[in-house]
Amino acid sequence: MKRRLVSSIALLLCLTCSLFFLSGCKKGGSGLDTGPVKDAIAAKIEAFKSSVESYDVEGMLAFLAEESNFEGLYITEGNNQPYAKNYATLRSELEEDEQKQLAWRQPAPEGKGYVLTMELGAITYSNVSQSGAVASVGFTIKEKADEISELVTDTGTMVCTMVKTQGDWRCKRMNINYAVVEQRILFSGAGVEEMTGTEAVAGFGLGSLLPED
Repeated sequence: MKRRLVSSIALLLCLTCSLFFLSGCKKGGSGLDTGPVKDAIAAKIEAFKSSVESYDVEGMLAFLAEESNFEGLYITEGNNQPYAKNYATLRSELEEDEQKQLAWRQPAPEGKGYVLTMELGAITYSNVSQSGAVASVGFTIKEKADEISELVTDTGTMVCTMVKTQGDWRCKRMNINYAVVEQRILFSGAGVEEMTGTEAVAGFGLGSLLPED
C-alpha cells in the first residue's frame, strides 16, 4: 500500500513538472505569454496605418503617448543625419496640412482623387514585457491621383517603442528610417515636378505626392 502511494505521488510530481516545463516553453523563459502583447500592438499599428491612409489627424496622434511622455519622432532618409520632431511640432504640421489633405482625397473636380496606400511587412518584436516592447515593421507607400498612375513613392522601416499605460498601448518613441527617396512629386497640370531634400517632408513624412494648392 505504501509503495503504491509513493508511486502515485511520484507520478503526479512528474506530470506537474512536465506541464510546467511545457508551459514555460510556450511562454518563453520569462514565463510571459507574449501572444496577447504582440496582438495588441499589431492592432494599434494597423489602426495607425488606416489613419495615415485617410489622413485622420486624431487617429494618427492617438497612436502616440501623451505629449508629456512622448520622446519624439526621429526621421532618417538614407545615410543623412536624423532630425527630430516633438509632439507639439508634429501635431502642428499634421493640422496645418489637414484641410488640403482631405480636399485632395475628394474625387475630381472637387479634389484630386488622391489615394495613399501604406503596405506593411511582418512585425518583429524585441524586449517584450507586460508593459513594453519594441516593434519594427517595414512599409511601402503607394500613391496615385486622377492625373498620375500609382507609384511607389516611399519605402522604409518604422521602429516603435511601445508602452502600456492605463491599459492602452501607445508609442512613446518612433523612428522612421526611409530608403533614399529618389524624387518627390508635385502636381503641375498634367505633369509632375521633381522635388528633393526635406522640402516636402511634413508630419510623419509618409507620402511624396504633393498636389498644388
